[in-house]
Amino acid sequence: MGSVRSVYDQCRANGCPEDVGTANASALRNVVWGCTVIQRDRPAQPSEPPYASFAHTLTRVLSMARRAQESEELRAALRSELEALPTKSKARLGILLNIGREAHDLTRVRTSLPVKASTPLDVLALCDAQTLSERYLERGMAAACAGKLTLDAPTPQGVESDQRPSVYERAWSRFGRELASSEPGEWSWFACYKGRSRMLDKLYVRHGKSAWWSFATGLDRPLREQIDVDRRRSKSTRGSSHGSSLESLLDQEGSPSRRALRRALTSVHARLGKVRSDPEPAAPTVQG
Repeated sequence: MGSVRSVYDQCRANGCPEDVGTANASALRNVVWGCTVIQRDRPAQPSEPPYASFAHTLTRVLSMARRAQESEELRAALRSELEALPTKSKARLGILLNIGREAHDLTRVRTSLPVKASTPLDVLALCDAQTLSERYLERGMAAACAGKLTLDAPTPQGVESDQRPSVYERAWSRFGRELASSEPGEWSWFACYKGRSRMLDKLYVRHGKSAWWSFATGLDRPLREQIDVDRRRSKSTRGSSHGSSLESLLDQEGSPSRRALRRALTSVHARLGKVRSDPEPAAPTVQG
C-alpha cells in the first residue's frame, strides 16, 4: 500500500470524507467507505466467515448455482464465490460433485448407455453447464445425507474405511444411491400421520415400479401385507397423504421420535436442492 498522503490524495479525488487524511495506514485498511482505492488495498476477505457452518455454505452456493444458469454474469459471480471459499469447503463441495456425477452415471448404466472414464471434478466444475443442468451437487448431497458420508475423508468411501458398515447403514447407502441417480418426478409416496396432527408417523416412498422403502423409527423394505395395512390407514386420513413426486414432500414434517423418517426427509430435501435444518444428524458429516 502507498503512503498515507498518497492514499489520502486518491481518496479525496474519489469523494471520501475530509478527515480520512488524519487516519493512519492501519486504520485506512479497515475503512468501509465505497472508495475503490481503499477497497482495492484492503486485505482480501474470505467469502466464508470462520463461524459459518458448511450447511450455510451449501445454502449460499446452491442459491447462486440455480441463478448461474440465467446469464454469464451470474455464472462469473458464482465462480468468484467458489474461488474465495476456504480450502476445506472447496474440497467438500468437490467430493459432493463427484458423488453426484457417479450417481448420475448409474442412470446411463440402467439405460445401457456407455459411461465414459472421466477425471475428478473440482469445485469450479460447478460453473459448467452440464454440472448445473444435471444437478450433480444436489445428487451428491442426497447420497451423502442418506449415507451419512464423512466429507473430510480422503475418498467418498472413507467413512467405511475403519469398519465395515452394518446391514442397516448399507441399506441407507442403497437408498441414497437410488435417490441420487433418479429424477424427483419418478418417485411416488404415501404417508400415515400421527393422530389428528399433520406430523408424519410413517412414510413410504418408491422409485418407479421398484420395491417400497418405509421410514418410521427405522428403515425397512416392508412386506406386501404391511404395505396394504398402512395404505388403508393412510387413506383414512383427511387431506393429502400421498403424492406422485418428491416435490410434494417438501411441506411435510416428521414426528421427532421417527428418526429414520426425518433422515429420509433430509435426504429428499437435499435431492431437491434444499439444505434442511434438522436435529437428527443426517446431514453430510464434516470433521475438524
